[in-house]
Amino acid sequence: MSGTAGGTAPVMGHLQTGYAQQALQRAKTLAQRAQYLRGVIQTEAIQLLLAEGATQREVARELGISKSKVNRAAKATVAYAINPDTDTELDDLMVRTAWGSEDEARAVHETVVKHATLAAAEDRAS
Repeated sequence: MSGTAGGTAPVMGHLQTGYAQQALQRAKTLAQRAQYLRGVIQTEAIQLLLAEGATQREVARELGISKSKVNRAAKATVAYAINPDTDTELDDLMVRTAWGSEDEARAVHETVVKHATLAAAEDRAS
């Protein structure tokens, strides 16, 4: 057996423990951000399909989600949408992966913003 005289494994030094704790905390933070981004991407996908003229029922069926979730996403503000010009490296990676490219992500964002702007103008006019 290797280790200490009593046959037990040596305790990790403070330095390794600190690195391990930091790594786990960073991983937890990244996982939380990824979960948030999943919701943002889902909201953008819903808003994109609605902007293209799909009904909420069609969107729910197409994406395999509830109509109430589609309804909530339809009412979400544009501020909730990802802005590929300003977000973090993780955001960029998730967005590029989800939409296929940075250009596609930007096009989706612009479509969602344009649709929300037009909808807001129509609401003010009525």
